[in-house]
Amino acid sequence: MAWIPVLLCLFILTGCACRSRGTYLNAGIAQYSGDGRISDTSEHSGFVSTRGYLIEFPRFDLGRSYDDRFRLINLPTIGDQEIQIRFVVDDETLERTKKKLDASVTVSLTDSAGNLVTEFSSKIGNLVWSSPIHGHTGYALYDSKHSLFIPRPNEAYFLHVIYSPDASLVSKSGYVYLYSGCGGS
Repeated sequence: MAWIPVLLCLFILTGCACRSRGTYLNAGIAQYSGDGRISDTSEHSGFVSTRGYLIEFPRFDLGRSYDDRFRLINLPTIGDQEIQIRFVVDDETLERTKKKLDASVTVSLTDSAGNLVTEFSSKIGNLVWSSPIHGHTGYALYDSKHSLFIPRPNEAYFLHVIYSPDASLVSKSGYVYLYSGCGGS
């Protein structure tokens, strides 16, 4: 039981480090003026609180080709926390057959000067499949090395999503979301 105070201190210190730096502390999600729908995912509970937000982009049919670009302007920064880029397959039954799928996705992120920040391109069955966050269903797919970036304050980014379909996925939906948070998820 002596470890309980240690864990409590770690949670408090983690929460304090998240709140001490970044534009999120001063302006919250209101500073964001890009595409997509942003929502605050912060949770407050006694001594431990989390800070975070999610930006969700439009859904599309996974049985059809998709190519779209999104502007990300003034992304809130939470300390030095990374932003996660996730490609969501909104179907909870596909994981068993994921390696058989021919669908592929390319996601690239550039900054306002046109410099490539990060990019991943893969058949969706080869990506990491995990549970999505904050009430979303299906699977959140990502590349373990290239789905993360640390945003710079006041920067404009451009997210480009290209999807090549699999005929077996007609009428199933997919979308991309960005998530950043500190102190939990």
